[in-house]
Amino acid sequence: MYKFRCFILLIVSLFSFGVLANNETSYLVGTEHEDIITKILFDSVSKKNNIKFEYIEFDNFSEALEAVERGYVDFLSNVTYTQERTKDLDFSLPIGIEYIYIFTIGKADIDNISILAVPENTTIKSTIAEGFPDLEFIEYRNIDDAIAMLNSHQVDGVVDGMNQLEKMMLSGFDAYLFNDHVSLYPVSVVTPKGKNQDLLGLIEDHAHTPSFQKLSRESVDNYQLSVRKQALRKQVIQSGLDVREPIKIKLENMVLFANYQFDGSVDGIAAEILFQACNVLQLDCQLVSQADESWASMYTSLVDHSIDVLSPLAITDKRKELFFFSDGYYSPEAILAKRKNYKDGVYHSISEMFIEKIGVIEGNFLASLLNEMLPEKKFVYYKTQNDLLNGLLTNEVDYIAIIRATFNHKLRYSKNILPIVEDKDVGAFYSYELGFGFQKNEKGRILSDLFSKAINLINVETIIKKYDFPPDWYTTIQSQKKISRNTIVRFLFIISILVCVVFVFHRRSITDELTRLRNRLALYKKYGNQFPKRKVLVYLDINKFKQINDCYGHNVGDKVLKQLSTNIKRFWKGEAYRIGGDEFVLVASVDAQRAQKMLDNIRQFTFYNSITETELLVSVSMGMVNDLEKNLPLDDALNLADQSMYESKHRFRTTNRN
Repeated sequence: MYKFRCFILLIVSLFSFGVLANNETSYLVGTEHEDIITKILFDSVSKKNNIKFEYIEFDNFSEALEAVERGYVDFLSNVTYTQERTKDLDFSLPIGIEYIYIFTIGKADIDNISILAVPENTTIKSTIAEGFPDLEFIEYRNIDDAIAMLNSHQVDGVVDGMNQLEKMMLSGFDAYLFNDHVSLYPVSVVTPKGKNQDLLGLIEDHAHTPSFQKLSRESVDNYQLSVRKQALRKQVIQSGLDVREPIKIKLENMVLFANYQFDGSVDGIAAEILFQACNVLQLDCQLVSQADESWASMYTSLVDHSIDVLSPLAITDKRKELFFFSDGYYSPEAILAKRKNYKDGVYHSISEMFIEKIGVIEGNFLASLLNEMLPEKKFVYYKTQNDLLNGLLTNEVDYIAIIRATFNHKLRYSKNILPIVEDKDVGAFYSYELGFGFQKNEKGRILSDLFSKAINLINVETIIKKYDFPPDWYTTIQSQKKISRNTIVRFLFIISILVCVVFVFHRRSITDELTRLRNRLALYKKYGNQFPKRKVLVYLDINKFKQINDCYGHNVGDKVLKQLSTNIKRFWKGEAYRIGGDEFVLVASVDAQRAQKMLDNIRQFTFYNSITETELLVSVSMGMVNDLEKNLPLDDALNLADQSMYESKHRFRTTNRN
């Protein structure tokens, strides 16, 4: 400890000498290694306000905290509020939630972890202990000690912040965000007691601006992604793979999943995810299939090890005996399509369709699946999706087995309205996962593991939405207008559109756009003259909603309002109105006891935002009016409920202060 104080005094002395030499006011900010969140904040404040900050790096949080408590440095960020710390420190309002990771050897399963290493002199230990009382904890002073504990199996996992993410992942450990498992307290910026008050307030205000919150989130996301990519690429090098050897790929020419273009490129869900994964891994992936190659030929190529990867490939237990698989990236639904009006309402399951002519693609997973479901059935086989569809249109078959997303794509891009429909009575007869298939050998095992990890670093959802979406009504209407030129039909169509427009505008005028509940206008339209004495009226708003907006931004505030409205829709069996801001009015024809029971499910909830890693406990104050002696003007009923709600809010504030 003596050496530490001497070291700090030396640094501060050298720093002060530099400041005097430059005749410029500057402030010391304590950081840990790779503490990017602190640097993002203070660099942003510096840029906007022309204030100079200098960073001094500490080996661990304990030393950094002691340095600011003793006044050796001016600011420290990511500090959790405790009453004891207020003796030596002044705290800003919360500026965010600290990112906490659990580092393990191999995949983490919190249920199988008995001993956990945590940094000393932090609140992490007590926070985790609340949710996992059976865990045993060992404290460490620096991350090198924690690594030694993990490698020697003295502990099952190590918990630390984002500043250790790069070092731990590049050391070969797996990292999992732990925020989802515990309720972490928000963190603040601190300064020595009684010092830098004005600047602390300026930093706090800047941290709460939407522009900084967006900058912080994007910077953190980019940093995490960059670190994970570095770690994964290091695993590729250490895996023993010959990265100079091309990875041979075959993709089935299948609508939505792999669409071969005239210039030789391929797009689609499977193609984009696969090639993005190759880019993440920095592997030389070469497409060796052709657009007209059959599925059966591609399948055989993987079986005899002529290629390394095949996709899209359904993941099944039977196929796992032949191939290694990546994690699934998409779950399609298999349906039966038929000609319009053909045997409507006749069948309710595939097992009843033994007399029908059903078309399938040769070697396709759906073909083998239907063979199992109808073992004595003879199917009509086609080589491609286009051949399959033409077989249905030309009456060669009565039904075709097809993925719903592929079927929707065919309808969406057809120049004419196709006289085919999904058999809704049978519905989706199977749902399965698609993945990448690899050779059943050591190389295939390594590739399957690496590609699974790469998929987790890709925005798969965005790629899927790019290709998989249902036909839109506008395209359908335009196709119908080309087929029918009848004046009466067009006139009725226009009238229908006008009616719809009027209806839509009316609904929008009485609907709150954010929550989709009815608005103040709708409330007064229905009860403006008088409120019935037989009904219950509830007035409610969110406690400390302004602080939520100030601390986390209006984007988070809007999401909190949406979640509250979702809870209202789910549990309140009556009418619901958002009359402004965070104020809501509920009406129902129930007794007070029944109303209270419904409100119990609404008055408090936990809000979690996966994008910003924000978790809040949100409470609601409520006031209720029921058993009125007579019908009252709506404003009088609202005033009575508002008075009742004010008493509820007063009780909340009193309890909160205590």
